[in-house]
Amino acid sequence: MGDYNSTPISQLPPGSVTLATDLYPATDVTDETESPSGTTKKYAVGQLQTFLTNFTDVTTSPQQLSPVGNYIADAGALCTFTLPIVTSIGGTIQIIARGSTYFQIQQNDGQQIFLGASSTTLGNTGYIISTTLGAFLTLTCTQLTSSYQEFHILNNQGSFTLF
Repeated sequence: MGDYNSTPISQLPPGSVTLATDLYPATDVTDETESPSGTTKKYAVGQLQTFLTNFTDVTTSPQQLSPVGNYIADAGALCTFTLPIVTSIGGTIQIIARGSTYFQIQQNDGQQIFLGASSTTLGNTGYIISTTLGAFLTLTCTQLTSSYQEFHILNNQGSFTLF
């Protein structure tokens, strides 16, 4: 591990930052400011690096989503994704549309997606579709029972229509 306190994130080599946790605090980070803490800074740099490097480029449709994953919709026209059947609370999926691609997220039985106060139809007929080029979203599982999975869009850019 090197000293990357002043290195721009774009120049960090892969694997150069270890994530700090409650069990393994970032004791090797020098923090000369009051806030945020060194642990927070190191964690944020590590998370951003993961976000920037671990994407699956999807060039064919449909694509089954993993319970946790990052995807670039790059199939041209419409790229259809299907929510995972098995997931966990807090499982987060990010999708970014590239070029002339729009994307759609199809649900399975017992699943529903919420965007603010709006929601999709419950079950396998419900879906959300991007209606602007370059759209992206972050989708997180917020409720999970044996017969129901609820996903909330926590971050998005662009326009979406819910069905």
